[in-house]
Amino acid sequence: MFVNIFGTLLLLGFFSIQLSNSLECYSCNSPQSCRSPGKTTCSNSTANATIAHLQQNFVGNFNNQTSRDYKCISQNYTSLYSNITYKGCVYNRVEVCNLSPKNTALKRQKCVQCSSKLCNPAGTFSSSVLTVFVSLFVVTVYKVLNL
Repeated sequence: MFVNIFGTLLLLGFFSIQLSNSLECYSCNSPQSCRSPGKTTCSNSTANATIAHLQQNFVGNFNNQTSRDYKCISQNYTSLYSNITYKGCVYNRVEVCNLSPKNTALKRQKCVQCSSKLCNPAGTFSSSVLTVFVSLFVVTVYKVLNL
């Protein structure tokens, strides 16, 4: 019986370690797809897809940047004739927001690199709605308590 309990706890420990190392990020690669981005769990495959995007659009050396740790990214670069919008996973060693675009006319509008679940937001509308609802709740509670 002790062996069964120990084995079960050991198995749960392995699953907990795997779950704690997985990072979920929003994912999209164009202004159109970023209007309603998908969600992805970071892996070598998703980080390598981001490296391919970075190699195509930014100046930098991306060799030997792999690791077992990841970060979420959100980029938005614009110019009069071009736009780069991208969300996804990247190896934590790659400093995405320090890269320069190959197209020098592009200007950074937004660049976020973060390491918590879904920290590269899909848009500002949802956070604005949340702010409004929290504000309304606080005002309602304040008025109720002051009656």
